[in-house]
Amino acid sequence: MKIKKILVAIDFSKLSYEALDYGIALAQDMGARLSVLYVVEPMEFTGIDVLGGTPIATQSIVDEHLKQARRELERLQGRKLASVSGATTAVRMGRPAEEIVAAGGKGKSNLIVLGTHGRSGLSHLLMGSVSERVVRHALCPVLVVPTRRS
Repeated sequence: MKIKKILVAIDFSKLSYEALDYGIALAQDMGARLSVLYVVEPMEFTGIDVLGGTPIATQSIVDEHLKQARRELERLQGRKLASVSGATTAVRMGRPAEEIVAAGGKGKSNLIVLGTHGRSGLSHLLMGSVSERVVRHALCPVLVVPTRRS
């Protein structure tokens, strides 16, 4: 099977940039198209402003997060992604694992690349794992780039 389309999911952490480097190298080596995805999680109601009685997590906060994510992806497009012909970026809103799986869905990607924070034990049980859910539900192979421990 020839890899023609690679999806890299990032969260702007150092580890996700390492995963992006893997995705870029693979795309260049295989002549594949590269797509980079960032997912903005919807904000849940976080409480009431005591003075005003309004929800703290407002739409303006979500809008600002989306704007900053798009700005960062534009910077990536001009820097890291400039070496990959036809590389694209996208921002989606939703639960990260679900959006990554949907973006890489049937025929949309031949490979999904993402990082993992390497949690284990209790923290993994409590926090869950986006990469684990993507591996379980993706319709194509998934390359998980682990944390580099120093």
